[in-house]
Amino acid sequence: MKKLQYKYIIIFLLVLIINLFTKDCISSNYKYNSPHYRYNPPEKLNDGWEISSLDSEGINTELIEYLINNIYSNKFDQYENIHSVLIIRNGKLLLEEYFNGSNGEILHDQHSVTKSFCSALVGIAIDHQFIKSVNDPIKIYLPEYHYINWEHTYQSATKGKIDITIHHLLTMSAGLEWDEWKTKYSDPNNSHNKMDHSFDQVKYVLERPLVAEPGTMFTYNSGLAIILGKIISNSINIEFDTFATKYLFEPLGINNHEWRMFPSGIYQTEGGLKLRPRDMAKFGLLYLNNGKWNNQQIISEKWIK
Repeated sequence: MKKLQYKYIIIFLLVLIINLFTKDCISSNYKYNSPHYRYNPPEKLNDGWEISSLDSEGINTELIEYLINNIYSNKFDQYENIHSVLIIRNGKLLLEEYFNGSNGEILHDQHSVTKSFCSALVGIAIDHQFIKSVNDPIKIYLPEYHYINWEHTYQSATKGKIDITIHHLLTMSAGLEWDEWKTKYSDPNNSHNKMDHSFDQVKYVLERPLVAEPGTMFTYNSGLAIILGKIISNSINIEFDTFATKYLFEPLGINNHEWRMFPSGIYQTEGGLKLRPRDMAKFGLLYLNNGKWNNQQIISEKWIK
């Protein structure tokens, strides 16, 4: 999952870099041979996107055609895993191309980017006062796990599991024992793998012993996002996906998504979201616009900051 996440980040950064190459930046001496692909603006759909063209927004069309031709031809033998390239500038969708059998209606795994959606939903829950604060102890939102040894502390530390807050989950500093990076995901000893195959994923994470006082050490722990999903659901007593659809997806005009569940019925809020590329881009623009989409405040600017 980590390697996949890095690959998507690299592709995303590539698009951002391309976004900077305006007509003023490109020397007239650069000539790119683009014999096959010719640029056309994206299709205007009833999904909230304003459409424009590369030329209108000051991006060198010839350079982009060169890029897309290389991907189509797999010229450098490294593009077989690229399914889509979208470019947004000034809040407008300028380019939308699909590759390797993909198209605009295929849902793509977000993997660990799912965690960003989960954290956004925490912010929305706080905006609507379903959750009071990120400083709330998680125990108050998890009454069904009353049997957990919440008083457990690490060695002689003064703080224990009862002091783990929502903030600790968001910052992956809960202090719980977890090995997700040092051991391969395919290894049965990987903590994520163990969680996946447990009867109750939230219970499995909460029962890990403390190896650090909460708030003192970062450990990459996908299980903490699973707990966040349960907290969001419990805060308003509705299904997690119902909450996400009502307060995030519908306001963004996202009408097609999937959110996988474990056999236990717990949502995979650490990596189970699937979206179309156009809809994924909306989420990025939502943050660039301080929580607004088409002039509607979906997440508070305070949370974005």
